[in-house]
Amino acid sequence: MCALTSYYTLYLIFYILYMKKYDDTTAYIVFMISWMFLSSLTMIFLIYWQLNGYLTNLFQILRWPDQTYPKSTRNSIKIVYLLYFLTELFSVFYSLGALQALLTEKWIEGLSNDFGYTDGFGADL
Repeated sequence: MCALTSYYTLYLIFYILYMKKYDDTTAYIVFMISWMFLSSLTMIFLIYWQLNGYLTNLFQILRWPDQTYPKSTRNSIKIVYLLYFLTELFSVFYSLGALQALLTEKWIEGLSNDFGYTDGFGADL
């Protein structure tokens, strides 16, 4: 998967560099290049950390709320973990929604088309 993402990122880079005419899809391609580069880099680091056992080491040194901590500290740790989980969950769903919007390109077509939906306000723009 990492090789496929890296290949496609390099393909997009060469495509944008040797493109003769820049049009309305250029910004979309540059966005996809940056997103795929960061995703490749993330996959490489996660695979490296997993192969070397750094992820298991991370989970071993994390502080979990147990009875040795005061109740206020345990509640604070639980709140931090809950907020972290909710933030990650929101990020995943937001990324999936943005990816779906990019793949369908409906919002890009709406931006490049005539703004005829403002006719209800009076004159055309």
